[in-house]
Amino acid sequence: MNAKTFFIFVLLLILASFVSAKEDYAASSLSSVELCPCSNQIYAVNVQNTGTEASSYTVSAAGNAAKWVKITPEKLVLNAGQNGKFSVLVNSECSIEGNYNLEIYLRTDKSLTKLIKQKLAFSKCYDYSLSEGEPINFAEEKALYVNYNGTYFLCTNEKKIIPVLIE
Repeated sequence: MNAKTFFIFVLLLILASFVSAKEDYAASSLSSVELCPCSNQIYAVNVQNTGTEASSYTVSAAGNAAKWVKITPEKLVLNAGQNGKFSVLVNSECSIEGNYNLEIYLRTDKSLTKLIKQKLAFSKCYDYSLSEGEPINFAEEKALYVNYNGTYFLCTNEKKIIPVLIE
């Protein structure tokens, strides 16, 4: 084999190794997530390395819900064919309700980026009810709850106890 043929053979061998190593992945999660405000709820973003080589993934969040989101781990390494997941912890303000947008960006070290768009739907989902009780003079020692649907009137410097029943 002469030097020219050998050089072409080695070059083809090197090029074949580059062509055969391919980076790709699939990322999935819910398109809409129902949550309760200020409740520290967690859900998953699944990642599958569908390429032929190991890849390292970093994740970041954007959108008007991103300020309430913490994603862990910060970095994930998967071998070819391996599955993994990121955990999304949502801890919103307590007084919110309605829909907010979250964009989750997954990026490999080789800059292959994918985006998951989500709607975070916050509902006031507390399991209790509140009932106001009949006002009691401040001097009385015993406070028994009696349902009261009227208006409370107090004069300056007057004190009353207003019982609240939480069920």
